[in-house]
Amino acid sequence: MKDLVEDYKYQAIRRLAKTLVEMLDEILPKELSKVSVVPLPTIGRHIRERGFDHTKLLAKELVKRRKGWEVCKVIYREDKAVQVGSDVGTRKRQAKAAYKLSEKINTEKKYLLLDDVWTTGASMESAISLMQKAGCKDLVAAVLAISR
Repeated sequence: MKDLVEDYKYQAIRRLAKTLVEMLDEILPKELSKVSVVPLPTIGRHIRERGFDHTKLLAKELVKRRKGWEVCKVIYREDKAVQVGSDVGTRKRQAKAAYKLSEKINTEKKYLLLDDVWTTGASMESAISLMQKAGCKDLVAAVLAISR
């Protein structure tokens, strides 16, 4: 999984998005329905370097597989801090400042936060906290891989 994610993300092998999402879809509960998939935002510099937003592409591929699902970009990234290589404390501080809501949370919707890799959990925890504070009641999180 580590090699697949690294090839997808750093070598820009976009076709791997389908393979990665197929694996993710196999472990997501089948009873999840009418979900708004929220890709955790990537910093603009990485999107420019890679030529695509890897998490957004994963979200698009996932909604193709599940009837009634949609991509919802309710979170945007405000800062430009790079987390790769940072220690846990730095990552947590950066993540708290990184995410903002781009629109009001629909408290009747079910949201699925999506990220590629869980390293320290700082990004996901920050996004979850932001959405819960905004009134989100039905929230699920998914990642492709855990890195330690």
